[in-house]
Amino acid sequence: MFGTVNSSGKLRHVLFTCAILSMVFIHGCKTDTSSGDCYYDKADTMAEVMDIRPNEDDPTHLEVILDFKASKLAFEDQEMGQLKGVEIDQDFVDRNRIKVGNQYSVIVSEITKGDCIPRIVSFQHALD
Repeated sequence: MFGTVNSSGKLRHVLFTCAILSMVFIHGCKTDTSSGDCYYDKADTMAEVMDIRPNEDDPTHLEVILDFKASKLAFEDQEMGQLKGVEIDQDFVDRNRIKVGNQYSVIVSEITKGDCIPRIVSFQHALD
């Protein structure tokens, strides 16, 4: 009257199917995020020099503190040397005529989708 159910065979089939689907989803995610596709918005804005002060870690170098007028960088002051990837000394400041109150036109790239690391800030002035 009552039939027996082979639950161990069905359970193995379900587990095997879940394992295959998990591997497909995980592999799909890895390929999507490492595709190199990158989407970002660009914001044209201004950055004003608020302060020029000695670097606390190395007094031979200076910190040029910038205040951005727009973009995500406007939420807190930024240091020019970190943004440009250079160490700023007095010669750099003199050569580029940097002083408090100077304003620089910049383009800020803000990533919106993807795993790329775009160049965040591009100064529209020749700073060497």
